[in-house]
Amino acid sequence: MEQYNRIHLALDRDSAGRDFTRKALQWGPAKYIDRSDFYHGHKDLNEWLIHQPRPRLNQGRRIARSF
Repeated sequence: MEQYNRIHLALDRDSAGRDFTRKALQWGPAKYIDRSDFYHGHKDLNEWLIHQPRPRLNQGRRIARSF
């Protein structure tokens, strides 16, 4: 990860994820950015994604091709 100028952290909001985020921010607060606030109220990014409303699909008519 050292080759990158900025690293956005989207780690779990459990104790291990918070501990690592805290360590990374000590290594370089300008380089490592905590993004866990994006999914506040959920334990991780995946749980947040699961609870997002699904986009409605276009229910238009399908045109079938004859062969």
